[in-house]
Amino acid sequence: MQARLFRFPRPPNARRLWPLRLAVATLLAVPLLAWPAVGSADASSPTYSGRAYVVQASVLGTQLPRIADTGDLPSTGGAQEASLLTVPPISLGSAGSFNGAEVAHATTVGHGSASRSEASVASLSLTVAGTTIMADFLMSRAAAQCRGSNPSVSGSSELASLSISSVNGGQPITVTGAPNQTIALPFNA
Repeated sequence: MQARLFRFPRPPNARRLWPLRLAVATLLAVPLLAWPAVGSADASSPTYSGRAYVVQASVLGTQLPRIADTGDLPSTGGAQEASLLTVPPISLGSAGSFNGAEVAHATTVGHGSASRSEASVASLSLTVAGTTIMADFLMSRAAAQCRGSNPSVSGSSELASLSISSVNGGQPITVTGAPNQTIALPFNA
């Protein structure tokens, strides 16, 4: 399955909305998962790496703390997880606010010849430059595997019920799954 990328181009007569683009790109493209990797110094002693977190974002220089962060997977492997039932709102000063989320969960596992990580969150909401971005569900998965001298990696993401307050009156936006899906923002967004 190919990763889904989303771009939000600026209409020719629109003002610059890079903070909003940065926030949306962070929410959609990085829900927020460090890519795991598996390496091996020799066939008998594999080493692992991986990390997962639900949200890491920076808006107009204001850094959000990582939410539901597993921390780094030990090089010897194992499993680590982090969960929050409710993520409270976080002010981003004049840039806006992270309005909160529910059921934030991240996990990373290294075992055998593979390492995998995933992160998911429900009911996520963020306001930037007066525009509110919401999603009912976000999930990102990544995996790395070594079979002999043949490494392979894979990743996927899921997004359900995306809405942007300035697009279609805040009605849900159809996510097609096509790479580089574009959602035009109105001039006054």
